[in-house]
Amino acid sequence: MTVDFQRVPVLREVIELAAQRLVPAGTKRNPSFVREFVSFDSAVDDVQRLILADAQTSGGLLLAVSPERGDDLLRALGTHDVPAFAEVGVITNDSSGLISVLP
Repeated sequence: MTVDFQRVPVLREVIELAAQRLVPAGTKRNPSFVREFVSFDSAVDDVQRLILADAQTSGGLLLAVSPERGDDLLRALGTHDVPAFAEVGVITNDSSGLISVLP
C-alpha cells in the first residue's frame, strides 16, 4: 500500500502541536511498533510520521475498495454525515508487504 500524507485529513492545529511534540505518550511510542511494516519516503518529516502514529483513534478508519468503486464510496460517505473522509492512497502490487508513505 502507498499512503500520500498530503491527502490524509489533518487539522492545522494538530500539525502545530505535533511540531511541539505535544502529543499523547502512546503516539510517541507507536512508531517503534510499526517500524518494520512502514517505509517512509525521505521527504516525510518527523512531524508527519508522528501524526500518522496518532494513538487517539479507535480503529476502523481505513477502508479499501476496488478502484472502480472508489467514487461510489466517497459519494456514500458524503451523504451520511461522515465528518471527514478522503482517498489517501492505493493498494499496490509491491510484494514487500510494506506500507509506503509519501510526503
